[in-house]
Formats: sequence, structure tokens, C-alpha cells
Amino acid sequence: AKVFFFHDQYEDAKGVIERAKENQVEFSSELKLYQVKILRNLAQNRQERDVPRQILEEIQNELDQEDCDIEDKSEVNYEKGLLWWDYDEFDASLEALGLAIKENPKRLQYRLIRGDVYLEMKRYEDALAEYEQAEPDYGGRPGIHYAKGLCQEGLGNMEQAVVHFKKVTELQNGYKDVNEKLSDYYKEQYEDYGRIKDYQMALYYINAQLQLKENCYYLICRGLIYDVAMEQELAIRDYEKAAEYSPDK
Repeated sequence: AKVFFFHDQYEDAKGVIERAKENQVEFSSELKLYQVKILRNLAQNRQERDVPRQILEEIQNELDQEDCDIEDKSEVNYEKGLLWWDYDEFDASLEALGLAIKENPKRLQYRLIRGDVYLEMKRYEDALAEYEQAEPDYGGRPGIHYAKGLCQEGLGNMEQAVVHFKKVTELQNGYKDVNEKLSDYYKEQYEDYGRIKDYQMALYYINAQLQLKENCYYLICRGLIYDVAMEQELAIRDYEKAAEYSPDK
């Protein structure tokens, strides 16, 4: 089950767990913890999330027993934090994650996730503080810089947001909607100040996205940039091409 879990093959991992239960295999605390992780990743609704939550309560009662084989017991509170987050119970999630961090402050993953919870709550300053703590382990990944950009965007600090979004493109081209965000920013700058370099940058980022995936939406985005610059022929060309993807729009 652990092998399947680490390869994100949750259905296969769940099948192994179910066969073990059918064969009346006695589950250790560690195996129960992996069962929680698997079921949490597969859960689609509150009822399905109730099952791993109940298993976590069983594990909690086993943590002080001598035969408890969970190496890092902070994972129990971490899993609680993730489940409460899935329930949209943000305060309970933060409480559980806080306990996990106290139990194992070296697991910077906990800081990263607490930052994500704060971000969803629009507590941007708190989120940024958590991402700074997680930076040593996650600074080379695009996700943390994207999240920092969203925080700065939420705070109205677009210049700082752009710095983080550009870092994302350095680490992974086409990550989420980062090319679109950068293109929109430079388009707005061009509309406000008329600087040709902003127009060029707006085109640069939307073209980067179109190279990855050409569709109706991104063609219209580029057409709007051409419109702002009074490049009517180019705008019309993109709008006509977009209509081929979605003739009713």
C-alpha cells in the first residue's frame, strides 16, 4: 500500500488495504495512518472524509502505547489539519497544523500547507510569513512562488507579485495561469502609460501561453492586446481564428 501511495496510485493502494481487511490482517498504527492518507486523497465529499477522520481518532488513542510504530507522530495532527481544511473548517485546520509544527518544526511541508490555508482565508501577510519559513525546502519549486505572487496580488502589491510570477516562469513554463497573469499586468500597464515595452511584454507572455496551448480564450486575450494597440488587422485575425474553435461565441 505504501508503494502505491508514494506513486499517487491511491485506488490501487485502497485495493491493497481492502484485501488486507478481508483477510483479517491486523492493522498497525502506521498502516492505519497510510489508510488515512489514501482515503483522504480519494474522498470526494464530507461523508467520505468522515472515514479517515474516525481512523485518526483511533490512531490518536494509540500514540502513547509502546507498540505504536508511527515514526513521526506529528503526521497525525498534520493529517487532521488537511482533513479539516478539506471540510473548510479553517480554524480547526490551523490549530491542528500548529500542533504538528510544534511536534516537528523541521517538517517545512507543514509551514507550506499552513501558508496555503492562510492564502485561502485571504490572510495574505500570515501566508507570506509561512512561505518564508518553507523557502529552504521549497524555494526551487514553482508553487511557492506562485502562492507568494497571489498573496502580493491580494495585498495590491502588483510589482512584487510580478517578481514572483516571473520566478515561476523561470522554474516551469506554463505553470497554472501565470503567463496570463503577467500578460494582463503588462496590458494594463500599456493601457495606463502607453509604453511600447509593456505592449511587447504583454504579447510575449500571451504568446508563450499560446505556444503551450492554443485555444479560443487565449486567442481572444491576444486579440484584446492588439486592440489596445490599435493593431486592428492582427486583432481581427485572432478573433476569426478563435471563432473556429468556438463559432457560437
